[in-house]
Amino acid sequence: MELTGRAAALQLAKALIARRDHSVFELRRKLHDRGHAGDADAVIDALTAAGLLDDERYARAWVTARTGRKAEGRRRLVAELVARGVPSPLAEAVVADELPDAAEQALLRSSAAALHARGHDRFAVARRLLARGFPEGAVRRITAVDP
Repeated sequence: MELTGRAAALQLAKALIARRDHSVFELRRKLHDRGHAGDADAVIDALTAAGLLDDERYARAWVTARTGRKAEGRRRLVAELVARGVPSPLAEAVVADELPDAAEQALLRSSAAALHARGHDRFAVARRLLARGFPEGAVRRITAVDP
């Protein structure tokens, strides 16, 4: 028996979040894209109430995974979370918790050292670090003198 309406939307949503966490925004978009626009809000409300859908949990998992793969600063991480539909205040709070100042500074130093070791001059290093979302003041300080 094929499910229709809200039951089908709920089944699809559960299948999607079983694979990986989603932000509310992402799940809503996927439900809309698959023809469940009318049932998306009710399904999202039900999943949120059941604890199966949580933007904060999603954001924390995403930041943990992302910082394990890439050396990026807070600004970039917050921007990426906001682009994935996480509200800006929540994104900022989660990134601050998951990437404290000291950890961000350590990433900045190691990234700068790696870029210098690959032969990039200080201007190229600064451009790359800024593009990765590290704070401008910290980038200026670390690239002021070639190591």
